[in-house]
Amino acid sequence: MRNKYKSAIYQLMQENPKIIAVLVDSGTEEYESVRKDMPDRIVECGIAEANAIGVAAGLASCGLIPIVYGMGAFLAYRAFEFIRNDICVQNRNVKIVGSGGGIGYNNLGPTHHTTEDIAVMTALPNMCVLSPSAPLEVEPIIREAINYNGPVYVRFGKAYEEEVFTEVPSFQLGKATVLREGKDISIIVTGSMIADVVKSAEILSQENIDVQIVNMTTLKPVDKNAIIQAAHQTGRILVVEEHNYFGGLRSLVAGVIAESGLMVSFQFIGFSDEYCFEYGWRQEIRKKYLLSVDGITNKVRKMMHNE
Repeated sequence: MRNKYKSAIYQLMQENPKIIAVLVDSGTEEYESVRKDMPDRIVECGIAEANAIGVAAGLASCGLIPIVYGMGAFLAYRAFEFIRNDICVQNRNVKIVGSGGGIGYNNLGPTHHTTEDIAVMTALPNMCVLSPSAPLEVEPIIREAINYNGPVYVRFGKAYEEEVFTEVPSFQLGKATVLREGKDISIIVTGSMIADVVKSAEILSQENIDVQIVNMTTLKPVDKNAIIQAAHQTGRILVVEEHNYFGGLRSLVAGVIAESGLMVSFQFIGFSDEYCFEYGWRQEIRKKYLLSVDGITNKVRKMMHNE
């Protein structure tokens, strides 16, 4: 996704002179072309996420559109107080883009994992939270984030995410998209886990299990109607996300279901209430938490048999 972000942000900064890049740590490769052609549009803050948020808030107060870019874990957690008080309380037009969503930085351990950020960011009034699922979704989501007048947090992966689209998809903030229609079970997913969900649905179709896939790219404001329609349509909902059990998409979907008084079979695949101390290839780590094609497929089979 970072390669798509690199080309998207360059194009958007060429189109809109109000966009200013505020970089922390090593957010350099993605802005290589910007640094070369628009050097006066970059503010380098070093390893100082809280400072970067303060700088961005000041730029926004002058009518500019700052985009703070860096590792999601350090932006969401280390700079939280400043995001809350300088951006959200003031409702500043600042965009925060965090890379490495979930366990994107798989070889660096729990200090670098971004597995609680949805919980943190959706809790903030005025904050909009977006999560592209595949590389081709990055450009329309970043464009929409910039056009949105208010704070936005965008979480995406680090690299090597699989593509599930054949062309750039349309994106409307606050609206989920149904990637696959189905009548037996609805899988509601956010982020790059969608590739494994699509593969699982194809396997299950050979077993006459008809899977609906709901791509939840906007986490706040969450698309309540899409959740309610999925519940009515299939009566079974499985949430798949690379996030902690509490506060993520699972909690958002469960809240809508409870408030609507719906009776559905409801399950979750993601990280339990613990830190992930596994190191290695991302796909291998995911497998331990059932975040894999086999894990999703077997979970659906059990749900279909009420296990």
